[in-house]
Amino acid sequence: MKKWIWALIAVVIIAVGGGWYYAAHTNSTQAYASSVSNGKTALKDASYTEAKNDFQTAVDKKPGSKEANALLNQTQHFIDGNTQMKDKEFTSAKKSYVAVKNEKNGSDLMVKRANSKVKTVNEVIKNDGLFKQIYKEAVRQHNDKKYDASNQTLQGILTARVINQSYYSDIKRKATDLKKSNDKELKKMSTKAKQASAMDANQSASVTNAVNEVGSTQAAVKANAQSSNSAAAATKKANPTANTSNFNVYENPGEYANRFVDPTTGQNMNTSNSSNATAGDNSNNTGNAGNAGNANNAGATDPNNYTANNDPYNVYTNPGEYANRFN
Repeated sequence: MKKWIWALIAVVIIAVGGGWYYAAHTNSTQAYASSVSNGKTALKDASYTEAKNDFQTAVDKKPGSKEANALLNQTQHFIDGNTQMKDKEFTSAKKSYVAVKNEKNGSDLMVKRANSKVKTVNEVIKNDGLFKQIYKEAVRQHNDKKYDASNQTLQGILTARVINQSYYSDIKRKATDLKKSNDKELKKMSTKAKQASAMDANQSASVTNAVNEVGSTQAAVKANAQSSNSAAAATKKANPTANTSNFNVYENPGEYANRFVDPTTGQNMNTSNSSNATAGDNSNNTGNAGNAGNANNAGATDPNNYTANNDPYNVYTNPGEYANRFN
């Protein structure tokens, strides 16, 4: 009789325990599925911290889940990338976004977003490098007392279409501060001294190309010519009837037509690279200027007839080459 009772008790215990285990397992499975689902919804809404918490819950419920772990890793990497972009750690941000792309068993949506972020960070890294190159040249010109030339170079940063994006706030602040320093010095100078400070024979061709690449050249030349501290403004103030458009490449390209010819050697000093070369330009931009250096020679184009499509000296194509060549 006692054996029968103990057997019955054992059966009841096993049944209760099995039922409890089944219920617990079911609840855990449902909680896992719910957490994954909630996390994916949060991702769609770009609520990344919320999504991370949901995926962490899913992993806690089911540690061996490849999907939950992949989603958690993707979300964490994406959050890291966003934080690094905000902190201007662009190279690290790119690595984080690439990690999102490379995670297997994760979200296709996050891969798509990471691809977009990688394109953005590549552009930011490129622009950041160009801005630093331009700024370094402007500092060199400032130290050489070429204050107007330095301001003109700085306009390559300050008028760039992307400069107001938060990524570039540091370089924008530095450029603004340097311009203020240049302006302070220019206010102390005579018109003749200002004109001299606008000419820089050591202007770097690579910096000219950098300014062109960030899409600032035309706006930069115009902005600097209109600055109250520029050589053009000083000349206009000293002589109200003076034609200060001579100081603006875009308003008077003919003024710059032959400025790349070395008067001593006759060599073509133009460093621009244009596919618009005509009879008025040497195709390789080197060697004796010949007809290319003299707009009055046969076959050359009259510089007064320049247009954006008729640019034998690359004035429109690469105006930065001529920006500081007026006298």
